[in-house]
Amino acid sequence: MNKTELTAALAEKTGSVVVAVDYRRAPEHRFPQAPEDCYEVARQLYAGTLLDDVDADHVVLFDDPTKEVAMEIAHIPGAWEKVIIGLDFFDASINRVGAWATGTRAMEKSLLYALLQPGERLKELQDTYQFTEKMMLAEQAKSMPFGAVWDEYCRRAGCPLDGELYPAVAAYEAKVLPERM
Repeated sequence: MNKTELTAALAEKTGSVVVAVDYRRAPEHRFPQAPEDCYEVARQLYAGTLLDDVDADHVVLFDDPTKEVAMEIAHIPGAWEKVIIGLDFFDASINRVGAWATGTRAMEKSLLYALLQPGERLKELQDTYQFTEKMMLAEQAKSMPFGAVWDEYCRRAGCPLDGELYPAVAAYEAKVLPERM
């Protein structure tokens, strides 16, 4: 059974929907292709269309495509109740514990980042064709102190800060991996 078949079987048994968006990325594709891809996936989900084309040979990163998915989840009405986020972390050149820690944190960061964005105002500006103001507001939001908010979230959750993550993963590996051999 391959990953796609296994994922589909698990989704069926749990009554869940598993979605992996194959984003059109720069530089081959210009903005707004990635957000349009996200919107199309969300539209298909709400229309009841199950997507089953999954390619999970990568590690989730805190990048524009992941942030776009988080923006859709955070700002589409009802998405929090309908979306189950499933992450897969595989890259043969990277330790799985490090990939898991990085990928999970990247999705959490993306969701936090999305929640801090002025999503309703951006949508209002988009819907009223005020693209210059929307662009300026989006640019202003990029310089907001996201890092400080993320660090505080990590402190309150009792998790390592970003600069402390690799030593924590390395310590875990040093303790656990020898026991498996």
